Amino acid sequence: MFVEITKHTVRDFSQWVEPFGEHFLTEFALGYRSEYADARPDTERTAWFQIKKILDFFSEAKSAEDLRRWLSRHNWRSTPPLDVSIHWYSVIADYRGFLMKRDIGNRTRQNAVWGANRFFEIAENKGLVPSGMRLHGWKVEHEVGQGSTFLDVTIDKSIDLEGLIGNGLDFVEESLELDDEEREAIRTLVSNVVLEAEEGKQNEDTDLYSSAATVLARRIELVKRTCAEIIVDHMNKVAQASIWASNPEIKRKVEQLHRLFDNSDELFAKDLGEAYKFLLGENPLPIFVVYIITYWNHLWPREQDGQTPQNYNAFFMRVHHSDVTRHELRSYIGNDSLVLAAAHAFITIEVAGNPDSISNLLRGALRYEEDAQAYVLSWYKYRSGEEPESELVSHRTDDSPVTPGSLSVVDVFRHLLRITEPMLTLVRAEDQSFLFLGDYKNNTHANNAEGFRRPTRIHPATLNSKFHEICRSASNGKWSSPLKAIRGSVLLLEGLLTGDATSVGRKGRHKTYDMARKYVSHLPEMLRRTSNIRQFLEWFEALLTIDIENYADKVGIDKESYEERKKVILENHFGGLQCADPKAGVQPGTAEGEVCDRVDKCVGCEQRRDIFVLSQSNIVSLLQWHSVVERARKNLSEDEFEPWSLWYLYTNMMLERLSSAPQHSTLLRNAQEEVRNRPNPYEQIIPTIDVTEEVD
Repeated sequence: MFVEITKHTVRDFSQWVEPFGEHFLTEFALGYRSEYADARPDTERTAWFQIKKILDFFSEAKSAEDLRRWLSRHNWRSTPPLDVSIHWYSVIADYRGFLMKRDIGNRTRQNAVWGANRFFEIAENKGLVPSGMRLHGWKVEHEVGQGSTFLDVTIDKSIDLEGLIGNGLDFVEESLELDDEEREAIRTLVSNVVLEAEEGKQNEDTDLYSSAATVLARRIELVKRTCAEIIVDHMNKVAQASIWASNPEIKRKVEQLHRLFDNSDELFAKDLGEAYKFLLGENPLPIFVVYIITYWNHLWPREQDGQTPQNYNAFFMRVHHSDVTRHELRSYIGNDSLVLAAAHAFITIEVAGNPDSISNLLRGALRYEEDAQAYVLSWYKYRSGEEPESELVSHRTDDSPVTPGSLSVVDVFRHLLRITEPMLTLVRAEDQSFLFLGDYKNNTHANNAEGFRRPTRIHPATLNSKFHEICRSASNGKWSSPLKAIRGSVLLLEGLLTGDATSVGRKGRHKTYDMARKYVSHLPEMLRRTSNIRQFLEWFEALLTIDIENYADKVGIDKESYEERKKVILENHFGGLQCADPKAGVQPGTAEGEVCDRVDKCVGCEQRRDIFVLSQSNIVSLLQWHSVVERARKNLSEDEFEPWSLWYLYTNMMLERLSSAPQHSTLLRNAQEEVRNRPNPYEQIIPTIDVTEEVD
C-alpha cells in the first residue's frame, strides 16, 4: 500500500495492514496524503517518522490485542461505536507508559506525543476512531537558546564551520562534563562568536563571555540599523511620491497618459508608440506612480467580480516596456512587505516585545501621556486575556532630520499609519483596526468568496520570511534568524551585561522572574560564573548597610570583618562596577595578592558584582569612564577598541537607563554637575586617546 506524497516521496503503509486491517490502513493512508501533499518536505518527514512510532507500537503492544482483533473483523463505513473507545484508551495509556519508561528527555517524549496525536487527528477526520482520542504529554522546560537569540542563529552553509571553530572548543570542554545537547549548544555559540568576534583565530586568552556579549550587541544593532535604513529609504520614497503628485507638469502628463489609454483604439500603432515615448520620456517612474495615486487611490489595481480596472492592461503594458519594476511602483505608493517587516522588527527590538503581539498592534496603540511627557505604546499579549502591556518609546524632536540613527518608534508608527491609510477603504471589517496591513494577493476563502482581493493583516509567516531576508542583508549573507530571536536577544543582552534577573524581568515585563532567571543562566553566563553564595551575601550585607551608623555593633556581627568588607566596597569600584576582590589574580597577566590592572576585563570578570550601586559617587565614576571609552571608540581603530567594546556597551546601557528613569533625574543631574567641576581620573587608562578635549 504505497502513497505518493510528492514525485520523490512515497510512503509505504503496507507493513501495518495485518494489525490494522486493510480498510483502516487504506483510509488512513488517504488521509495522510491529503494532510501532507502540500506540506514542506521537512514537515512531512517529521510527521512520518513520529507517526511510524505509534503504528509500530500498536502492531506489537499487548494492550492492543483486543483492538487488533476487532479491527480485523469490522470493515465499517462510519465512525466506530463508542464502546471501542475503551480499547483505544488502553492503547493510549500503555503508549504513554512506554514513553515514560524510555531513557529519553521530555522534549523527545513530547515529540512522540505530537506524532501520536497527529495519528489520531488524521484517523478521526476519516471516521476511523472515536472523536477526542488524544495523548497527554509532559511539561517541557524551555531554555533560552536553540534559535531563540542572535547567538543561536543559522550560519550560511557555505561557511566551513569545522575550519572556523578549529580547536576552539578545547578551552571550554576540557574543564566541563557535558552531555551531547550541551556540547552542541557550545558548538553553536562558539561558531557564532568566532564568526564575528575572533575572526577564526583561537588563543588561550579567548574570553567567550565578553565575546558573546559583544557579538550579541553588535548583531542587535546591525539588524536594527538595517531595519532603520529600509524604513527611512521608504519614507523618502513616499515623500518623493507626494512631491511628484503635486507637481503640475507631472500631473499634466498623467492626464495626457490617461487620455491616450482611453483613445488608443483611434490611433495607429506607430503613432501611439511615438506618443507614449514622447510623453514618458527617459524617466517614466514619476508618471506611473502619480497615475496610480490619481486614478487608483494609492492602491495596487485589482480585479473585482472578474473585471479589470479601467486602463489596467494598457498601463501595465507601458510598465512592461519600461525599466520600471512592479516592486518599485509598489514601494513608491507605500506598499512594500519588506518595509512592514523592517518596521515590525524595529518596534520589537525597541520594546523587547513578543513578535506575535507586536504584529497585532492596533492603529490606536500609540498615545502621548502628558504626565510622563512621553509617548507610550500599548499592545495585548499574544493569546492572553490579560491587561495590555505598555512601554515608553523613543521619540524624535520634530525639528531634527529623520535618519537611520535618529529614527524613533513614533516615526515608524506614524509612517505605518500613513502608508496603510488608503487600504482602509477596502480592508476586511475584521482587520480595520490593525496597524500591519498588506495589499498583496491573498487566497483566503474570505477573499475568494467576495470575488476580489482585499488588503488584510500581513501574515506572521510573511514577516518572519522577510526578517530572514533582513538578517542576511545585515550580515552580508553570513547568517539569518527567526523573528522570535529578537526578544530573546534583547533580554539576553540585558542579562549578560547586568547579571540581574530583576532587571531582565522589568525589561521583559515578566509577571514572575522564572523566565527572567533563564536569561542570566544562558550558556555564556554559566561558563563565566563561579557560585560563592556566602561571599556574595557578605558583600551584599555590607552594601545595604553602608550608611547605617554603627550597624555592626547594633546587630552583633564581627565589627572588624564588617569594616574590612565596607572598605573594599568603597575603594574597589571602577566605572560604576564593584570588584569583589581586586587581588584575586583571576585575569591573564595578573598574580594573586597583587592589585589587578586588567580593567578591560571588568565587565566579564567573575569577580564583578552584578549590582549597580545607585549613589552619586558611583554615577560620577560611570559618567567619567563612559566619556573616556566613548572617545576611545571614536579615535581608535576597530581592532584597538575591541578590548574596551564591552565596557562601552555596559556604560552606555546604564546611562540610558538612568536618563530614562524620572525618579533618578536629580541624582543624575547632580552627578553630571560634579563631573563638570572635577578632573577625570580615568583619562590616561586607554592609550593613544586624545585627552586634550574637555570631558562632557
